[in-house]
Amino acid sequence: MAPIRRCRLHGPGNPICPSQMRWQEEIRVWGALTKNLGFYPYNFNLADTLFPWSKIDTYRRLAEEIRRLKLERLAFTCETINSWAMYAPHLYLSTRFMWNPALDIEAALDRFYQGFYGEAAAPMARYWTRLDEAYARTPSHTGSFYGMHHVWTDDLVAACRKDLEEGRRLARTPRVRQAVEMTAAGFRCAELFLQIRRHIAAFDFLAAKAAQETLLAHVEAMSTNTPEWASARYTRSYYLSFLGRSVEK
Repeated sequence: MAPIRRCRLHGPGNPICPSQMRWQEEIRVWGALTKNLGFYPYNFNLADTLFPWSKIDTYRRLAEEIRRLKLERLAFTCETINSWAMYAPHLYLSTRFMWNPALDIEAALDRFYQGFYGEAAAPMARYWTRLDEAYARTPSHTGSFYGMHHVWTDDLVAACRKDLEEGRRLARTPRVRQAVEMTAAGFRCAELFLQIRRHIAAFDFLAAKAAQETLLAHVEAMSTNTPEWASARYTRSYYLSFLGRSVEK
């Protein structure tokens, strides 16, 4: 089951999402017909890889559906883009989940936050949890960049910035500082994207062009890390195919 035509921001059975209520029904119908099923979820928001995004709620819901099916054979793989600044927790979670669909998701997340962010774990876990809840609770279903301004409200941006500032204050070791800065670099993409969108809405295309150049240079710099903090290829091409066209044309 590859839900490419279902809502990309929500998980199966999320009551605010008609598309994902439909996918939950489809999963259960197929589960009644066969005990051999495969799943091919998408670990990025198709046609947008700029915004930090969390699919933890989605994996919680999918795990519950899989447990309900009592399958005899389960195939599982994810389509993923190597953009760790945008997706780190659910990339880690999905990799663990593919090997063990009975995974204790909360324990796996705690292991990730403690192991990756060390002394800065508390505010960084709060940052990602805040994003996950914002996506799960916002009734926006458009995919790509179209509905992101509904999720990324001014209040969310301000709260995320505070989480990252606290993470920077707590980070003492070079490795933890790098982990926090990777996450902050993803957040900077969201800030610049929203800035460009506001300039376009105000018909200030010169300001939009300047912010766009800053954004593209930032993404290019992120892509020089190993593993990539952001995928320059997909981030640039998706951006220029959609919002960037309004700036360039």
